[in-house]
Formats: sequence, structure tokens, C-alpha cells
Amino acid sequence: MIPHPEIPIATLRPNDILLLLFLGTTYELASRLLSTLLKSKSSHEKTLRTELHALKYEVVIMRNKGPSAFVETSKLERAVLKKESELEKLEEEKKVRVTTFIKFQKNTSYGLSLLVFVLYYGVPLLVIDGMRIPDFLSETTEEEADVCTDVEKAERFFKAWLFPISYIGLGRKLSSLGLEQKGSSIGALIVYWSGQVTTGKIMECLEALAWR
Repeated sequence: MIPHPEIPIATLRPNDILLLLFLGTTYELASRLLSTLLKSKSSHEKTLRTELHALKYEVVIMRNKGPSAFVETSKLERAVLKKESELEKLEEEKKVRVTTFIKFQKNTSYGLSLLVFVLYYGVPLLVIDGMRIPDFLSETTEEEADVCTDVEKAERFFKAWLFPISYIGLGRKLSSLGLEQKGSSIGALIVYWSGQVTTGKIMECLEALAWR
């Protein structure tokens, strides 16, 4: 294991953290799988595409026979147009389903995030203990050591620990609303979103490997 200093934790809620990670992971996994299922080709669509390719091949053969096969060529061309029309209709229906699902997924994601925020409002899942942080770990100079409070030490340690996440993103600020120690604690939304983001990145990697 990589050597690292002990993380001075004052408060930790492991059960809530596991629950929120599970919720975020399950939601993201279900969303990705349903989205993939809706975007995939149905058996009917695959059959239509196979029949369309076969008809186009027959059209090419008939055209090579010249004017003597004009009637047969015309029938096959009409059959090709009919198959193409059916295929376009299926694709339009699939686009509508995918668009509807994306809107539903977006609204559901906002709703779950709001539910997590309300249920865990003001409840930190992890809090850094500033009293247990040595001056050198909180980047405190000797001149600052006498005036730097434990809260300031905890905030400096937390920012360094989560760098660069602690400096960027509106989500970090939203998740800390209602927390007493905003600069040195983690809210429920961060944990929930972490489960979502991690699962999403893993699924993207698996999809990229599947297309290779």
C-alpha cells in the first residue's frame, strides 16, 4: 500500500455512506442498461435490415439483366422502398422512446438528488478533526501555528486531501449547504454523486471495449 498520513476523522457514518453509494451506483447502472436496451436494434428491425439488403442485392442482379427484366426490377424496387419506409418508421419510433426516456431519466435524477439533500440536510457523513492535525500537514507555518484555529487546520487539510475537487464544481458547494463545518466535511450529495459518476465511467470503459 502507498504510505500516507493518518486521516484524522472526527465523525464518520459508514452505513449512510454505503447506502448512498449503493443508491447512486444502482440508479446509474439501471439507467445505462435501460438506455442501451432502448438504443439497441430490435429483432424486427434486424429482420427488416436483412430483408432490405437481400432485396437490394436482387435489384442489382435484375438491373444487370437489362430491359428484359424491367417488370421484375420494378417490383423489387417497390419492395425496397416499402422496406425502407418501414425501417424509417421503426427508427423514428425508437428516437421518440429514447428522447422520452432521457427526459424521464433527467427528472428522476433531479428528484433523487433533491430527496437525498432533504433527508440528509445538515448531516455530515465525514468530518475532519482539526485538533489531531499536526501543523506540517495543514500547511501551517510556524508564525501561523499560534493563531491558526483547529477549524482552519481542518479546512486546509480537507482542501489538500480532496484537491482539486475541493476547489472546483458547483456540486461541492451545493452538497455543503446546511453543514456546520462546510470547509472540512462531506455531505450526502457528494457520496451519492460519487457512486453515480464512478459507475458511469466504468460503464463507458466497458462500452468502449465492447466496440473495439
